[in-house]
Amino acid sequence: MNRLMINIILIVFLFVFSLTAVSQEYNMDSLSNAIVQANNDSDRIHMFGDLINSTVWNNPVWSMEYSRNIFLTVKKHRLSKSFEAVVSNSYGYALGMMGNYPEAIKYLLISTEHINEIDGKLLVNNVYASIVEIYRDDGDFKSAGLWLNKWWDYLNTENLDNGNRQMTKDDQENLRGYLIKKAQLEEKSNHLDSALHSVKMAIDLAEKYQLEPYAVTLLILADIYRKKDEYSTSIAFYKKAESEDIKYNIIKDQMDVYSGIA
Repeated sequence: MNRLMINIILIVFLFVFSLTAVSQEYNMDSLSNAIVQANNDSDRIHMFGDLINSTVWNNPVWSMEYSRNIFLTVKKHRLSKSFEAVVSNSYGYALGMMGNYPEAIKYLLISTEHINEIDGKLLVNNVYASIVEIYRDDGDFKSAGLWLNKWWDYLNTENLDNGNRQMTKDDQENLRGYLIKKAQLEEKSNHLDSALHSVKMAIDLAEKYQLEPYAVTLLILADIYRKKDEYSTSIAFYKKAESEDIKYNIIKDQMDVYSGIA
């Protein structure tokens, strides 16, 4: 199945789904069949990833339904463990976005069991990022910290910290992602100076390599300065974050912005 056909199937599926979403009739057969019939994991991941990325930030309910049904398809047709890990990660993350942390962690741990079989640095880093974030949101900072350390160990194996080779664009994004999750965990743990240092490192990295700015860094800064009782600075960052989150329709961050301002 070529890439053009995959994109056509995805567009048709999203159109059909949009017509049936009002009645909450989730027909996943066409997507499941396309996943099964794909020639390889690369095509499956491209198809599945585009679908999840178009829904997870603005409609985690849809993302959860997509991931759950594709996970069942993976098990039924005994597709590769590497693809199962990718789907399980997406399902677990969507469950976490909905606040179902026990089930979320269950599926995120499934994804980590086959993390060494995943082909692609960005996909591997997504697994680490998801489990760190969901453990953090669940208030289990110890487990979040353990997985953050494992993530750093993985990044070290890629020689990102010692300058032995030139960093690729994926390397830059992965390192920034790590620094952002580190800053978020430190802020939630009330290690505010460490959090401030980490988030500024993430911002400096983005500026150095001309990466697209992330609104979440503004939100982290707002939360840090709020806890430092520097309210005018905090509100200024919240307002900047709000405008960016509305632009990209990132519902979870919008809720955090409004909660912080309140």
